[in-house]
Amino acid sequence: MHTTPQAPRSHVRAVTGLCVLLLIAALGVAGCGDSSSGPDERPHVVATTPVLGDLVRAVVGDRADVQVLMPNGADPHEYQASARDASDLQKADLILQNGLGLESGIQDAIARAEDRGTPTFTVTDHVTLRALQHDEEGEHAEDDDHDHGSMDPHVWMDPILMADMIPDLASAITDETGIDTAPRATATGRRLRTLTRELQVIADRVPESERRLVTGHDSMGYFAARFGFTIIGAVIPSVSSEGAASAGELADLRDLMRAENAHVIGIEPATSADVARALAGEADARVIEMPTNTIPDGGTYEDMMRLLMTRVVGALRAG
Repeated sequence: MHTTPQAPRSHVRAVTGLCVLLLIAALGVAGCGDSSSGPDERPHVVATTPVLGDLVRAVVGDRADVQVLMPNGADPHEYQASARDASDLQKADLILQNGLGLESGIQDAIARAEDRGTPTFTVTDHVTLRALQHDEEGEHAEDDDHDHGSMDPHVWMDPILMADMIPDLASAITDETGIDTAPRATATGRRLRTLTRELQVIADRVPESERRLVTGHDSMGYFAARFGFTIIGAVIPSVSSEGAASAGELADLRDLMRAENAHVIGIEPATSADVARALAGEADARVIEMPTNTIPDGGTYEDMMRLLMTRVVGALRAG
């Protein structure tokens, strides 16, 4: 009987070992080519708030990895940086912050990142700021741990200011990441100016003399100045939502609302709804929630501003 000669066992082991090594190498190559499991090589931009995150995404598209530190709807005055936030800030190619002490709980972490060489773009350094009136700073301003100074930090409430800021933001992104931002920046600025005209049309459904409202804290000054509203007062008479109103201040606000025929109180998540409802009951007013820093699910900054304006105007028209 004819038999086929068998290879020596040492040779079989060698071939088998080679096959295993080749298989491992092949799997390794396949893993490196799998973009879903490999590292993101795009530039990393960290924005402090959802609004700023949305605006920077509008400028860079998918050419940068944009991370937002604060959860959607979080009060920027109260948010505190975690250890993870501090680490992410130090790894960023660029940090985008509002400034004027708005993100007081993140400032130390940002400062440490800057000390390590991370560049920072501060929005309030690139817009025309609104000075606070003395009473807007509130009796509690001296006790606050925030460095707002005499300027209002809530600049995103005016889309024109955001449009004015976009070219400088685009230049900073290009300088730090090499991304060509010019086409998207131009389109974003154009959309924001169109948005402003659209919002004014909605505001004009209410006579300007009747556009009076009370806010949760002094957060709507830029919005009011842009669209012709009058802010009668605030439940928390401070530029920061971390303040508190005394019984006397609330009584004065109630009397002012009655005198000025103001029937709408717009509150943010950090405002005490119970206090606002009690005030509304005494002043014959209604309470509405204002999405001043909450991007709608699947939406944009522009959608947030449309929702805000529609909600305020709807409440005013309801009387």
